[in-house]
This record gives sequence, structure tokens and C-alpha cells, in this order.
Amino acid sequence: MLSKNRISLIKSLKMGKYRSKEGLFVAEGKKCIQELLDSDFQLHSIYALESSVQVKGNQRDKVHIATINELSKISFLSSPSDALALFEIPKYVYESDDVSNRFSIALDGVRDPGNMGTIIRIADWFGIQNIFCSTDCVDIFNPKCIMSTMGSISRVKVHQVNLSDLLSSFKEKEGFDIYAADMDGADLRSQKLSKAGILVMGNESNGISKNLLPLVTQNLGIKGLDREGATGAESLNVAIATSIICYEFSRL
Repeated sequence: MLSKNRISLIKSLKMGKYRSKEGLFVAEGKKCIQELLDSDFQLHSIYALESSVQVKGNQRDKVHIATINELSKISFLSSPSDALALFEIPKYVYESDDVSNRFSIALDGVRDPGNMGTIIRIADWFGIQNIFCSTDCVDIFNPKCIMSTMGSISRVKVHQVNLSDLLSSFKEKEGFDIYAADMDGADLRSQKLSKAGILVMGNESNGISKNLLPLVTQNLGIKGLDREGATGAESLNVAIATSIICYEFSRL
């Protein structure tokens, strides 16, 4: 039976200050939980209907059988899943060579948890190992964000950094480019791209911060088709734009 204190603890993890204090985040749904269990993430506890998840060895003593009524009290979903788990928040360290020889994504002020989670899934799909987030991005361990990653958070390392410092450290590196998505940028389809670089994607409403623009070496634009009947939409969602650009880089 779930105690009031345990219910209170789990519900408090909706807020970032309590996630930081406890060092824990919430994952819901069998698929997401199973992928985290099969990764290097450290399990704290699971609350589930019987036989909802497959655990190994010493993980078994961290499984607590719960009723659907109890799960409804701790779930962050309108319709509770049959499993909820707490995991320890990981601390990632990256090496310069891990960035300089690969393609990575940098996110500047992305605030929507759905967009953030989708971008993490996109990175996972294209084999991108690192995402760098500015300090004003949405917390990736927000329950909505974790849910929208659909388990991809277990394979993509997300770092919160000072983006200006990060980009400055790579700006002069030979064979390495800093790309930015820009409505007025050069047509993505006609540009010469490199396999090593960082793609900067900006805030949903305001784009990329002005202090980062001088650090960009190439602005990329996604041009719509010029055809009769085109709607002339104002812009693309940041996650959709990220997906389109990552696809182009995947072809290199």
C-alpha cells in the first residue's frame, strides 16, 4: 500500500525544484520504463500492476505492486498507465572529442516539453548522441518531456550548458561548422554540409538569441515548395524543422 508520504514525494516531482532536491524523475508507461530499465539509468522504485514490467536481479526488490486506484493518485496522466517508476537523474560529462568529431544539436530556449521530447526522439532516430541545452530550456526531466521521448532519453545524453561558451570553444576548429536554422538562411538543399558540427535550434517564438548569432558559421533555411495553392504557412514547428535538417545531415 502506498503511504501518504510516498504519494506526496512522487507528486512533488512534477516541480523542478523537488526533482533537483531528491535527484529523481518520474517515468510512466511500460515502454518508456522498460527502455530505462535496460539502460544505464539507476532505478529507484517502480509502482505497477502485477507483471507490468520485466525487471532483473536486484531490481526486483524495488518493485511495488499497486492498485489502479493507487496509480491514479500518483500518475501525471489523465488516464493512468499501468506502471510508474522513479529513476535517479544522471549526471553527464562530455569530452571535447565527443563533440568535435560528431554531429550534435544545441537548443536555445526551447520551452515546450513536447517539442523537447520529440527532438530527443529525433536525435535518437538519427544516431545523434549529444544534445546541448541552454539554461533557459525546459527541464528534460519534466514528466511531460520524459513521456514524449518514448524511451529515447535512455540513449541520448542531454547536457545543460552555457551555449555561448560551448559554441565559442568550437568556432575556430577546422572542419567543424556551427549551423543555425534561420527563416532567411540559405536553402538547406543547396548547401555543402559537413559531418562534424553543431546545429543550433532556437526558441519557438523568438528564434536564436542575438548573442549566439556571431558564433554561427552557416545559416540554413528550409524553403517550402513554390507552387500554386501553397498555403504560405508562417513557420515550421521547431521539432519538425529539426527533423528535416537532421535528415539532410544523415545523408552525408
